[in-house]
Amino acid sequence: MVVKTTFTDEKLKKIVSEYDIGEFIKSKPFKAGYVQTNILIATNKGKYVLRYYENRSKESVAFEADLLKYLGEHGYPCAMPIKNNKGLCTFIKSQPVQHNFHNIF
Repeated sequence: MVVKTTFTDEKLKKIVSEYDIGEFIKSKPFKAGYVQTNILIATNKGKYVLRYYENRSKESVAFEADLLKYLGEHGYPCAMPIKNNKGLCTFIKSQPVQHNFHNIF
């Protein structure tokens, strides 16, 4: 059985505030997908996707981010991870979501 993580609007507002992507307006989880939790986030600056990695190692998430960055820098159309206000693409959050990673695209 696939486990998907749910996020409250308050939790999403906190995550969005850690990026320079505007103010949170609303969100909608993607119904498709079996491995990660993906949520469409609308802000006053545009639409973004939050990908919450359910069962991936830090190395695996970093590899994906590096690969997407490389492809994007070489003209391949793909979603590029956005760095947060600390200059990081992924990070660990504390309660209630612990030891998992996410990216914003």
